[in-house]
Amino acid sequence: MQRTLNVIPKGTAVGARDTAIMLLMMAYGIRGMSVVELCLEDIDWQRSTILIRARKGGKEVVLPLLEAVGEAIIQYLHHRPETRFREVFLGVRAPHFPLNGQDISTLVRKYMSNAGVKKPKSGTNTLRHSWAIRALAEDSPMKAIADVLGHRCLNTTFIYAKADLKMLRQVAMPWPKER
Repeated sequence: MQRTLNVIPKGTAVGARDTAIMLLMMAYGIRGMSVVELCLEDIDWQRSTILIRARKGGKEVVLPLLEAVGEAIIQYLHHRPETRFREVFLGVRAPHFPLNGQDISTLVRKYMSNAGVKKPKSGTNTLRHSWAIRALAEDSPMKAIADVLGHRCLNTTFIYAKADLKMLRQVAMPWPKER
C-alpha cells in the first residue's frame, strides 16, 4: 500500500487528488463508484464523519473520517477547481467534469503498476480485498466488515475477507498424535 502511495506525484493537483482517492479506498475498502459518487455534503467536517452511499443493493454507511483521509481531501480541495458539480473528485482539465468509474480504475491500476504491485487484475477490487483482509486480521467482526463494504449478505463478505493462509500456516499447531 505504501509503495503505491509513494509513486503518486506530490505537489500537483493530480497528485493531491489521486492521493486522496487512493487513501480513501485503502482506508475504507470502498468501491470506485463510491468514490465517484462522493459529494461535498457527504463529508461532515464538524462531526468528522463520511457518508458512503449504497451501491449494488447494499446500504449506505456513515463512518468516522480518518485523520489521514481528511487531511488528504483537504489538500486536494485546495486544488479543486470552482464548479457547479457537487462531486468531490473532478478532472483536472477544463471543463472539470466529475470522474467516472473507468477513471478510478485506470488510476488505481496505473499507480499499482508503477509501484511494482504484481497482481492479476490489479485494481479497485484489490484494494477492497486488501482492506477486508486487514480488518479480519485486526479481529474486526465479520458483520462490521460487511457493513463497511456495504454488503447485506455475510456470504459476500467472506469472498472479500479471506484468511491469509500463509500466515495461518505459521501459527498452526500440529495435530495431536493418538496415544
